Parts: sequence; structure tokens; C-alpha cells
Amino acid sequence: MGAWGPGLFENDDAMDLIDALAEEESPELLTTALEGVAASPEDLFGPLFDKALAAADLVAASRGHPSPELPEETPSWITDGRYESDDTAVALARQVVRRAIQEQSRLAARWFDPQKAGEWIDRVQNLSQRLGHT
Repeated sequence: MGAWGPGLFENDDAMDLIDALAEEESPELLTTALEGVAASPEDLFGPLFDKALAAADLVAASRGHPSPELPEETPSWITDGRYESDDTAVALARQVVRRAIQEQSRLAARWFDPQKAGEWIDRVQNLSQRLGHT
């Protein structure tokens, strides 16, 4: 994992998703990233999960609840009202975040620094709130 911080966009895989969305104005990329994790019985570690969390954050942004940490490179079609994620994408995003919260102790363990682990958990919980997840 190429990560430089605990933010949901502070890793190579999340930024790869941003780059792909900038190249292709394709909401299906978000759905595909979410589907890859939402119902998967596989372990949550790795690039697919980082990409799915970023996709969930972009779904929240498209619904008018952007993170203050949204990268500058985020395509404007996601944040300027030209696109709003449908209910299916929101449900998938909530599933991804729910899994992250359920597995937070294991997922946060990839951060050797307990403070960074706590910051990562805080960001996931914030995303949950922005998605209207209870």
C-alpha cells in the first residue's frame, strides 16, 4: 500500500480512482469500486478496499456532503451538481463503510502509530455520518 497518511484519499489506490474518474466521466467506476467490497467475503485489506472507501467518499460528495479533505484533483462533475449518485450507489457505500466500522480494529492495525489509526477511524466515522449511516 502506498499511503502517506490516514486520510481516505492519502493512498495511491484512492488517487488512482480519482485519476480514472478524471479520464472517464463514468459513474460506473464508483459503483464497480463499491461492489468489489460491499458484499465480498474476502478480507478487507488492500487496494480494493482503499479504492472502495474513496468511492464511498465520492458518493457522499456527489450527494452534497463532501469531505473537507476531498482532493483538488476530484473531477468537477462529481462535486458541482452535474451528477448525483443513485440510491444503489449510496446503499453500497453504506455497506462498505459499515464493514470498515465493524472491522475497524483490524483495519486500523495497519497503522503502526496509534494516533494515525485513531485519525483513520475518525475519518471513516465521519464518512458514515455524511452518508446518513446510522
